[in-house]
Amino acid sequence: TVMPAAFREAFSALQDRVEPIGTDAVRARLREQWRREPGEVLAEMEEIPIAAASVGQVHRAVLHDGRRVAVKVQYPGIERIFQEDMKTLRLVVRLIGWFFPNPELIRIYEEMKVILEQEVDFSHELRNLERFRANFEKNPFISAPEPILEWCTGKVLVTRFVEGTKVDRVEELRAAGMEPEEIARILVDAYARQLFEHGFYHADPHPGNILVTPGPQLCFVDFGACSVISESMREGMVAFVQAAVRKDTTGLVGAMRRMGFIPHSADPRVYDRVVAYFHDQFQEKIGVEN
Repeated sequence: TVMPAAFREAFSALQDRVEPIGTDAVRARLREQWRREPGEVLAEMEEIPIAAASVGQVHRAVLHDGRRVAVKVQYPGIERIFQEDMKTLRLVVRLIGWFFPNPELIRIYEEMKVILEQEVDFSHELRNLERFRANFEKNPFISAPEPILEWCTGKVLVTRFVEGTKVDRVEELRAAGMEPEEIARILVDAYARQLFEHGFYHADPHPGNILVTPGPQLCFVDFGACSVISESMREGMVAFVQAAVRKDTTGLVGAMRRMGFIPHSADPRVYDRVVAYFHDQFQEKIGVEN
């Protein structure tokens, strides 16, 4: 842990407790997206959101057929804010580039731009959710909410409501008869499968996005940030772990090159020292058995 507890608690609130917008603005957004009155779709909708983050907020609601749902609504005007922020960031990158020329800065900016564009497009999030559900369709320990497709748009996402406990609420989990150690094993297995088997993973795994339901079962939510891993990256990751266990510095360097972490122009005297330091830490802090 790097930061004091008070800092961690303050930052963790940003996961799902940003200041929400009023219900009138939410209903106006729903009316705009659905082209009908929200009451024609929703029999009930709670006034106070159950989560509010940087792009939108989530309300618990009930459809007319009785299904309990979570309605994620994108904030009005977020598109304009996004465009202004990207212009500002581009200016900052150019200013830094004048003093510290580095072509990687532009690449980082472009990657950030793509990620943020995906965050404000809920149709992209819907595709991520459906892909994740398909990947874990036969896994009894991992799930994600079922989308209600007829009411999903680029600015609104409607899914089945999932009642669960945040994955970091250890005492609550124990009180419910679930062992944190078992949940941790399921979580590690989930990411091993995403990284090494599927090549597609949920890239925003903070506690507000991973709920535990009886079983135990982990339910992932919020698929705005997901990433794809190339075959060469997956091969490099496996080779990296194998080389670390063998204490094979040459193998570590080769794996890092394969993953793109070491450019071919890098000074070998520098990265040899870095890799050797990492390897010592791996052996000391983690160990082969773990």
